[in-house]
Amino acid sequence: MTFYAARGWICVLSDLEGKRYQKYLFAPDGWQEAADGSYRWKLITEEYLGHEISFELHNGQKAEKKKTGKRMRKVLLYWSKADAEMAAKKREEKLKKAEKDARYDGYFAIITSEFDYDAEKIREVYHGLWRMEESFRIMKSDFDARPVYLNKREHIRAHFLICFVSLVILRLMQNGMCPCRLSVEKISEALRGANCLLERGSYVRLLDMGERSGMRKDWIKKAGRLQEIF
Repeated sequence: MTFYAARGWICVLSDLEGKRYQKYLFAPDGWQEAADGSYRWKLITEEYLGHEISFELHNGQKAEKKKTGKRMRKVLLYWSKADAEMAAKKREEKLKKAEKDARYDGYFAIITSEFDYDAEKIREVYHGLWRMEESFRIMKSDFDARPVYLNKREHIRAHFLICFVSLVILRLMQNGMCPCRLSVEKISEALRGANCLLERGSYVRLLDMGERSGMRKDWIKKAGRLQEIF
């Protein structure tokens, strides 16, 4: 924060900007202290590169001219007993709150409307929520489910039906790859680089699956089993 005085300026540095002066804080020389001990200070002088800006008229246009040169400035390092006590009080309050909150570490409160679920089933469903969240992320990012650029109800329903069917097929593909399960990004990359052959009975054979995407051949061979899905 900079304040402009009648003949110059005063700048108050933030924590990060003031770090370069930390070496002066614990050097014993140069410090002066008030009689009541409520504050102390150290005044140092340093050289810095400053910019002098002037304006000139060039072909009737006002042009800015900047000149860099060495300048001198004063730096006041200031310690206040009241501010130090206030900071210590806030830090102590934060530590007390952290100790109080630590009592609840590891505890969960899971609420469900499924009365036929026992404790084990509730925990199982809770720990599987990440799969649902991942599915929503895939729908939004990889399948572009949102935003919807459609107006008619039947078109909107068809759009989301295609997205959901694609998600089901994707999950079937991933389950068929176990234990060499690939991510959504890898499968999408492989399918974009694949050649498809349509055979009788609407049977789709995937050819050259992902080799142009730089996927390992053992992954491609594993993915070749997915032709049975189609």
